Amino acid sequence: MTQPKSTVSTILRHFFKKLNAPYRLSITNTASMEESFSFQLTKKSVYLFLTSLFVGIFIFFSLIIFFTPIKYYVPGLQQNSNRKELFKLQNLADSLIKVNKLREGYVYNLLKVVNGGYDTARDTTMLSEDAIKAATASNENKIDRASRYDYLKNQRTDTLSVEKKDSILIKKNQ
Repeated sequence: MTQPKSTVSTILRHFFKKLNAPYRLSITNTASMEESFSFQLTKKSVYLFLTSLFVGIFIFFSLIIFFTPIKYYVPGLQQNSNRKELFKLQNLADSLIKVNKLREGYVYNLLKVVNGGYDTARDTTMLSEDAIKAATASNENKIDRASRYDYLKNQRTDTLSVEKKDSILIKKNQ
């Protein structure tokens, strides 16, 4: 007895046998029934043409994207200098937030003392001289750091300088 052939192998064999079979593509004018164009094609030439066209279009659009300013709109293709500048500005903003918190705490404590709401739970008379000096030095250090903006004014990025003016950051092009 003969074994039945698998349908997949017969379909593939039939497909590859007809791959080089010639076909004729003719375009006719319906008004005059004249043949305008006639082409001799094979399945192989049609497949090669379509794949070549697909690869050509892909290469064309890739070249357009990578060699024109459109590349700046593609996510992830920004320049490294922009990323470094972003980190510098983020660090600057973080340091301004820290300075602002220190100043707010200082002003809040001043208002609290002026209004008579000082902390009575901690009696400073019970502290040693060294602890009082350490606390005073720490407070003065915090106040000095909060009141100095020189280190912020001298920090510069590649294209921007940032100045502090009336609690608003103003960016100026150099």
